[in-house]
Amino acid sequence: MPAANLPGTAAPRPPVPAALSPQNLDIVPALYILLSRVALHNAANNPTAPVGDLDPQALPTVATDLKLRLQKARAAVTEIADVGRTVEEQQVEIERLRQEVGRKEEVLKALRGVGAGD
Repeated sequence: MPAANLPGTAAPRPPVPAALSPQNLDIVPALYILLSRVALHNAANNPTAPVGDLDPQALPTVATDLKLRLQKARAAVTEIADVGRTVEEQQVEIERLRQEVGRKEEVLKALRGVGAGD
């Protein structure tokens, strides 16, 4: 009997697209660095503040890498199975699966009774 069919084991998950790796999704550090460079540049009016190296007008050019990472992640999300299903559709399927599990548990109880000599 395959492991996926053994009681207490979960069905195998569909593969996750490679573009949904943590490196592609973790944009907060890169965004923080980018924005802090702009903030530091804007603080240049204050002589005691450190001066950043990014002119705010250069932000669209410098942010290109970040934009590309977000576009790849967005495209990868659309490849996930059933991503287009609504919450209601998923809830209907969950209820159907719960009912199916209940029926299978009843069959197992009946089989245990037969096996025990009832």
